[in-house]
Amino acid sequence: MLIKKAWVFMKKVIKEHWLVIAVLVYLILTTVGAVRIYRKAPKGNSMDWAEVQDNVDVKAKPDGIWTLAYDYVKGPALIQIEAHDDEWQYAPGKKCKADGDLSSMLCSREAILPSAPVGAMIAKVGGSTAGLSDGRMFVVGKRCLLQLDQSTSGPLYLTINDELSGMQNNDGVIKVKISIKPIAATAPNTSPVPGSPIIAPVTPVPAPTPPTPAGAPIPAK
Repeated sequence: MLIKKAWVFMKKVIKEHWLVIAVLVYLILTTVGAVRIYRKAPKGNSMDWAEVQDNVDVKAKPDGIWTLAYDYVKGPALIQIEAHDDEWQYAPGKKCKADGDLSSMLCSREAILPSAPVGAMIAKVGGSTAGLSDGRMFVVGKRCLLQLDQSTSGPLYLTINDELSGMQNNDGVIKVKISIKPIAATAPNTSPVPGSPIIAPVTPVPAPTPPTPAGAPIPAK
């Protein structure tokens, strides 16, 4: 008897509020479906790097100024450099990781790359292991992504950002992972700028033939 009364009550509710019930069912099914899709969705794929070289040693006290980390890179390309969680020493008792020491008492203006913190890892593309102005320099830190244009190429060097006269008392090694991916060169934009006048090509007009003087013989054709 109780079941019969409950069934009659449910039929009455459904009949009077069928639209509300339909909306609720739709929302429930939509939410459940979205959750299932989210759970099954694959994680984003990482960059498909063409070359990967890991565990490259970068010494705080290199033989010259720079450590050769990769023999040759050619732009246009993307280069990702990731430093391991190691420490090196840029002065006696002064250690830091690849991001450098922001509280260092040394003046960064006297370091190899003044725009980078003292003790930070920096990079150079092109040039030699003993040069400062013979390549293009970048700040690396713990992790960086460099985009080289088609005019930049050469060896990839890494080192610690320190004063040249103070590199002899450095110590320690930081390992890095280097990933390289060539990219397509960007073609120059030759389309006209909106609003600029369009200059049509000019066809050269031949110079007029001078008139023949009176009494002069007419040349044969």
